[in-house]
Amino acid sequence: MHFVGYGPSASTIGASRAARRAAMEIVRQVAESAQPERAG
Repeated sequence: MHFVGYGPSASTIGASRAARRAAMEIVRQVAESAQPERAG
């Protein structure tokens, strides 16, 4: 679960940066979970 907009990311600039970072992390996690596990 990603909470964006709290703490240091509460400012306008901080929120924009935090949202971008959260989106990139979510995309990375989805891509990793879509990879089939290798037997070995």
